[in-house]
Amino acid sequence: TQWLLGVWGVEIFFVLSGYLIGRILIRNLSSNVSIFSFWWRRWLRTIPSYFLFLSANSIVTRTIGSWGLGGWTVIQYMFFYQNLYYTSNPTFFIESWSLAVEEWFYLTIPLVLYLTKTSFKRNHQCFLGVIFLLVISSIVIRYYYNAAILPISDFFMWDQQFRKVVLFRMDSLQIGMLGAYLSIFYQHFFNRRKKLVFVTGLCLTILLVQLPFDQFEGSFIPVFYSFFVSLSILFLFPFVMSLNLQGSFKHVMEFISKTSYILYLSHSIIAYLIVHQFSSYIGQNILLDSGLRIFWLTATVLISYLVHRYFEKPIMDLR
Repeated sequence: TQWLLGVWGVEIFFVLSGYLIGRILIRNLSSNVSIFSFWWRRWLRTIPSYFLFLSANSIVTRTIGSWGLGGWTVIQYMFFYQNLYYTSNPTFFIESWSLAVEEWFYLTIPLVLYLTKTSFKRNHQCFLGVIFLLVISSIVIRYYYNAAILPISDFFMWDQQFRKVVLFRMDSLQIGMLGAYLSIFYQHFFNRRKKLVFVTGLCLTILLVQLPFDQFEGSFIPVFYSFFVSLSILFLFPFVMSLNLQGSFKHVMEFISKTSYILYLSHSIIAYLIVHQFSSYIGQNILLDSGLRIFWLTATVLISYLVHRYFEKPIMDLR
């Protein structure tokens, strides 16, 4: 179903991001690269485009939106506070919740690792210990919140109060960092049985997508579901990353990788504008009309390429 694809798409994004950032942090810790250098490169990569589309969403909402947007709301989004411990406005700039998770990850996790840099240089397994500690902390926080404060009873409640809250989501990125650690320090383990690990991840994925999301009794879905989703995605990594892409498929994947961030930031606001223009014809669901769906996808790809080429890339070249 549509919502399930959205859930898993973001989880893939989290694990892949944790993997890539983990590899960078391990190299930086080994080479005495400053944490400020890491932050500068990361934020130059993410913040300008985020602010561009935050501005665009604010203008569109104030101009043609059916609800007001207070100044405090925009300030919250500027500092990625909108879903730090609860989801404040799930209808505005809806994809930004995952970016808030990313940005708090960039700020806090490297800080923890740099504080343990001396221990890391003596024994790189210190990095592994930090990962496990942070993963367990996220699970414990979710368990306590679900058991003692706000028991999750349905999908919408889980989606808004757990899945999209920063404090509950750091473990997904840590799973990606675990993959980075294994790929560097235990490369033989990471690659030797990659087909078997891939099949295991595939089986776990099939099992997880079959779970009934209309039953929230117990703690598995609220507390452990995202953890096992991230783990199953990590199991797919060794085999998928060993594939040698060729020809036009390789070029398509390279294009997607370059423009994916802008694609993610832009797709909702473009859909919103199309729905506003054609609402009398399609109602509120752009997916109901195949012609407008193709137009939406084409416009999103074209705009994403232009923003990447003339805005994002020149800024990234400053790094």
